[in-house]
Amino acid sequence: FADSGCKEKYFNALFKEIELRKDIFETCVADTVFIGGGTPSFVDAKYIKKALSMLDIKPDAEITIEANPGTLNDEKLKIYRDCGINRISLGVQSLNDSELKTIGRIHSAYEVNKSVEMILKWGFSNYNLDLENKDFKSLFKEYENMYSTYYMNENNVATINFAYHQGDITIYPD
Repeated sequence: FADSGCKEKYFNALFKEIELRKDIFETCVADTVFIGGGTPSFVDAKYIKKALSMLDIKPDAEITIEANPGTLNDEKLKIYRDCGINRISLGVQSLNDSELKTIGRIHSAYEVNKSVEMILKWGFSNYNLDLENKDFKSLFKEYENMYSTYYMNENNVATINFAYHQGDITIYPD
């Protein structure tokens, strides 16, 4: 979506498709919605909000959006929260700045931490960090700031604690 005209055309076609298939959607109530496949957080949140408003979604549904750290801001997160999104899948890939540059990512390790802070600030307690080909041992060895990022979510503390007690990771003191 290099230009906004292309985005507008794409989303207008999507909204039209949802309308054309309304008879199918009327008989379905979603208990899970996953907005992904690329970087949906790259586009204006108004498109995501409108698409969600056209669907019948259970009040307690898990609604996830994939996001990249370099594309999040307070305005988007507020809209996501207000339209019912309750889980963020953050496409971190790596916490090593040179690796991020090599694979063409638009964010830095610092921006990952800032994004997690914003996610928590806007009340998202359910989020995950997508990392490429890493295990706990290499994460903690290579990325000292991974512990502080992962520790921000109490759901992940149990995972780290379990891995630690199984001997899969070593947590280095400050």
